Order: sequence, then structure tokens, then C-alpha cells
Amino acid sequence: MKLDRRQNKMYLTRNTEYHVRNRECVGVRNRQTGNWMGHHPALRSCLLGGMDRKAKVFSLPIMGARLVFADQRRDILTSPLEDVARPEMPCVENYTWRARVGIIEAAA
Repeated sequence: MKLDRRQNKMYLTRNTEYHVRNRECVGVRNRQTGNWMGHHPALRSCLLGGMDRKAKVFSLPIMGARLVFADQRRDILTSPLEDVARPEMPCVENYTWRARVGIIEAAA
């Protein structure tokens, strides 16, 4: 089995793309408009895994389960996961991990 060394993944729900780098949510984008959501509560949160309808939690997200993000203030549950993809390289320029120091501004 080949080891997956990619650090960036894109988790797609019905309306939103969650861009994750090493389990940290580094970008959230509206799928309909393509706009980055710089103030989404999942930003900078840790992806804990997925949760199914029976509240069973998985360490890795599975199709149909809701993504579970957590930070020091709250937990965030998304709508069900529809797909996992590799983000395109231009997306990386909008990731918040590039702005770890200082204020994160909403990307255009």
C-alpha cells in the first residue's frame, strides 16, 4: 500500500468546501459562489473526524458522516460529507496557515 503524503485535503459538503492541512481547517469556501469565508467558525479548528447519524464518532471522516471540528471555544458539525478531493494549487494561496501571525483577513 502506498503511503499518502499529501498534507492538504478538501472535504466537500453540500454547500461548503473545508480545506484541511494536517487536521487544521485552513480554508472554508462556499461551493456555489466560490467565495472564501474568512470568518467561518471552523477556520483554525482541528478536524477530529466524522460523526454518523447514531452519534458514532470516527477518527477519519467517511462519506455521509458529518465532519467534526473543535477548537478551544466550541465544536462545529457540518452537513454530511459528499466527497474528498485534492485541492488545486491556487487554493493554497488563500489558506489561513499562511497568516498564522497577526490578523486573518477574509479572502476575496
